[in-house]
Parts: sequence; structure tokens; C-alpha cells
Amino acid sequence: MSSNRPEELDRPGQKGLIYTDRPEAEFHLFIGCLAWAINERILEDAFKSCGEVIDAKVNNDQETGRSRGFSFIPFAMK
Repeated sequence: MSSNRPEELDRPGQKGLIYTDRPEAEFHLFIGCLAWAINERILEDAFKSCGEVIDAKVNNDQETGRSRGFSFIPFAMK
């Protein structure tokens, strides 16, 4: 049974929560070196030709709100 509960990151210099169980996602793609101007709409538009994008979120620093420069894009199918 999936719970979709967050787990705290346990690495030096990283703060926040990650969701380790996303049953609706078949495949996650890591995207790095994102420019600060990249937002969720731009990410989704860029990758929707690769398949059904479930959720395009830019990971932001919790203290500053600034982009951390990466994203995990979940797709419905691999």
C-alpha cells in the first residue's frame, strides 16, 4: 500500500521534504543546470512532446524562494 508521505532530506546543505512514493508516475527524469528564469510552464511545454507530464515543478530553496537549478519531471509512462 502506498502512503505518499514525505521524507526529510538527510544530506548536508539540503533542507526540505521529498515525496518518495508517487504511484501515478511511471518514470522520473532529472533535469539539471536550469536557468533561474525557468518556471513550471516552460518545463512542461519543453517536455510534453516526450509524453504525458504529470507535474513539472522547479525545486526552490525554502529560505530564499530562489530556484535551486534542478527539477524531477514525472511522466505517466516510460
